[in-house]
Amino acid sequence: MNSYIVRSLSRWTIGAVFCTGCSLTVNADRVQCSTTEDCTNRGPAFAHSTCVESLCQAQEQALRTSEKDSGAAEGGPDESIWSCQNVTRPVSSAPGPFHFTFHLAGILDPTPIAGATAQVCKKIDVDCTMPAATSTTDTNGNVTFDIDKSFSGYVQFQKGTDIVPGLYFFNPPPDQDMDMVSVQIVTPSIVAALTKTLMSPQQMQNGLTLINTLDCNGKGAAGISITAEGLDKLALDGGPPPTTFYSVGGLPNAGATETDSSGFGGFVNLPPGTLAVKGTVNGTRYDLQEISILIRANAITYARLVPLGR
Repeated sequence: MNSYIVRSLSRWTIGAVFCTGCSLTVNADRVQCSTTEDCTNRGPAFAHSTCVESLCQAQEQALRTSEKDSGAAEGGPDESIWSCQNVTRPVSSAPGPFHFTFHLAGILDPTPIAGATAQVCKKIDVDCTMPAATSTTDTNGNVTFDIDKSFSGYVQFQKGTDIVPGLYFFNPPPDQDMDMVSVQIVTPSIVAALTKTLMSPQQMQNGLTLINTLDCNGKGAAGISITAEGLDKLALDGGPPPTTFYSVGGLPNAGATETDSSGFGGFVNLPPGTLAVKGTVNGTRYDLQEISILIRANAITYARLVPLGR
C-alpha cells in the first residue's frame, strides 16, 4: 500500500454521552501486527521491520515516526511528514479491476450488519438510479466488488430505517486490491446526539460528512483546516446554516479551527448537492487534494483528504 492510501484511519470517539470507547471509523487496511515478532514472521521482506501502531515499518521509517511523534508538541507542523508533497505521486501500472471487500458494523455495537444493500455508483449518478453493481452484505457484514481502475464514484450502503444511509467515496481512485475496508455505520439516534452537542441538530432535509485528513505516512493529520467552497451560502431557506466541526480529544467541537492528531473533521446540516472540499496544512505551504463529493438528504458522506504530491 502506497503512502497515499490510508493505512488505518485514526479512531474517532463520539464520547461518553453516546458510548464510551465507540468510534466512527472508515478503516482501509487491516492491522498487520501487534508485536515486532509479528512483522518478522511475515517473511524475509519484513526481516528488518518494526511494529509501529499496528503497521510493519522499516526500522528507518519507524525511527522517523517516533521522532515525529516526540517532536509534535514542540512547535508547528513537522514538514518531514509532508515530504511526499515534493515528489511525483506514484501511478500504479496494474490494469484493474481491483477487488474490494467492505465490512459493515455498527458504531455502538461491533456486531456485523447483515442484509444491507450495497451499490457501486458513478459520481454523475447522484441518486444511484443506475448502479454499476449491487450486492448485499453477508452474515459477517461483508460485501465484495470488483472496481475499475480510477473509478470516479462511491459505494452506497442502505438498510431501511435502521441505519443512516452512507456514501463511501474513493480517494485516491482505486489502483490496487483492498481486502478490508471497514465502515462503522451510524444510526439516526447517534446522529441526533452528535449534532445536538454541536448546537446544530441535524435536519432530515440535510446531510452530513465525516472527513479524515491524512499525512504522507497515511496517518491522521493534525493541524489541518477543512474548508468547503461556498459553505457560507449553502443554508436552505429557513434552515440552520452548515456547521464545521473537528474532533478534539475524542469529542466533536464546533469551536475548533483545525484537526487534532485523529485527523477528523466534517460538516453537519449540509444541503443536498455537490460539495468541493479541501484541507490546508496550517503553518506550511501545503494543501491536501481538493475533492468533490455528494451530499444527500438524511445521509452521511465518508471522505478522505490526502496529500497532493506533484
